[in-house]
Amino acid sequence: MRYHHFRGTSGSILVGLFLLLSVSCTGSVDPPKEEPVASVQVTPTNDSVPVGQTLLMMATLRDADGEVLSGRTITWHSHDELVASVNPAGLVTGLEPGETVVAATSEGQSGEAGINVWIAPPPGPGLFTAITPGDDHVCALNLDGEAFCWGYGAYGQLGNGFLERLFVLV
Repeated sequence: MRYHHFRGTSGSILVGLFLLLSVSCTGSVDPPKEEPVASVQVTPTNDSVPVGQTLLMMATLRDADGEVLSGRTITWHSHDELVASVNPAGLVTGLEPGETVVAATSEGQSGEAGINVWIAPPPGPGLFTAITPGDDHVCALNLDGEAFCWGYGAYGQLGNGFLERLFVLV
């Protein structure tokens, strides 16, 4: 029977095995630590969305070195839920004309973006020759000289005799 002897390697192999077994048995090696979120950037930083439409916001998380982080929990909220709402995925829905701020938060850090919600003209009588915006309503003249208004009419701004919000031409 033949035995092979490798000079100088058997001791190295035994030391390596001992270290490997002692580390794996004691559990003394800690998993790598995650870097904490140092900043949150929301994009687009300022945008607008018509009433009833949506806009997707994105949040980028960075550590103190500016490296992008992933796999973290992000919560979204709107400063004025009457103007615009935002769902857990960052999808903003315009609810009524006005301005608000949408924020994304992760690990105590926040980023914000301004949102302007406006009234889009409803489909109507062709091209307008003049458009006049009010605070929360719009009136316009078409090519035939007919006047049309839409939006918030709580004070009679729409000229239809009713005090209500309408997103159709009157």
